[in-house]
Amino acid sequence: MKQRNVGLIQKLCFDKLCRRLGIAIAVFWGLFPFFSSPVFAKDTYPSQRITWISHTKPGSGYDIIPRAMAPYLTKYLREQVPGAKGGDIVVKNETAAAGIKAYTMIYRAEPDGYTIGGIDISFITDMVMGKVDLDITKYTYLARLDASRKVIVTGKNGFKSWREAMDAAKVAPLKVAVGQFGRANHIAGILLKEALGFNAKFIATSSTAENMAMVIRGDAQVGVASEDSIANLIAAKEVRVLLTYDESHDYPGAVSLPALGHPQLGAYAAGQRFAIGPPGLPPEITQLLINALKKTMADSEFQAWAKKAKFSFDPIYGEEAFKLAKDYIKFYEGMVPTLQKYLK
Repeated sequence: MKQRNVGLIQKLCFDKLCRRLGIAIAVFWGLFPFFSSPVFAKDTYPSQRITWISHTKPGSGYDIIPRAMAPYLTKYLREQVPGAKGGDIVVKNETAAAGIKAYTMIYRAEPDGYTIGGIDISFITDMVMGKVDLDITKYTYLARLDASRKVIVTGKNGFKSWREAMDAAKVAPLKVAVGQFGRANHIAGILLKEALGFNAKFIATSSTAENMAMVIRGDAQVGVASEDSIANLIAAKEVRVLLTYDESHDYPGAVSLPALGHPQLGAYAAGQRFAIGPPGLPPEITQLLINALKKTMADSEFQAWAKKAKFSFDPIYGEEAFKLAKDYIKFYEGMVPTLQKYLK
């Protein structure tokens, strides 16, 4: 009898232990996806430095902006994830193949949040013309940071007005410095030439600095540039604005594309600066980066820097930025026959 009671007690204890073990296993597997996600893994994101890949040489807006944002992005990433060990931002310039190498590196990077970058919306032209085997719609769109207004400038001893430049183009092709071949300034030059129908010879260079050096030396009669990238040269009167791509400006004697009958062209010629990640970036990491970008843009110290550097940010984020990119794709798909004449 005593032996039977002992056996019964042992069985009851064993059954109770099994039930508790079963509950523990169920709870563990229920929480496993949560704790194994990138944010809550053992090495909490960000646990290492983040590389921001720029397609331009140092000194352009696409290089200056991420370098200025870097400490703020780090601050606000770590603020969201207390105890995070990484998050320092390092800017890497990859200019090979007119920036295509940079875009390819981002596209093929591991979707772990440690490789991000900027994209020049004129890269769309390479895609719609079949020059690259990348689908720009597959990137993870973090933000559209700003739209840089395009301007046409001449040297301080150059043309006195846009009309004078157009008169010169009737005699011989106007020498127009356009920066990197097939990139934003070049595309803006093509759109302008096609809209106004003047005779021009485009001169490609490897950077904004070289672009403006040609104009200042007189090797090019005019140059296309983003206004914010050459604000210091305009202020120093090394170059003078002859034409702006949108209506509002404060340059005496300059004309605008809307005033010349092309009110919509300026928006599509503008250099839309996007911040992107590789395809398939996990939603939780995407949101951490978007939140850090939002807080950076709202930071009073960063805003003071932007004002001093003459950058005017107008950010949109996530899905809204992606919608804007798709609108540009649609526009440039309709421009393929025109672009093929210049970008073979």
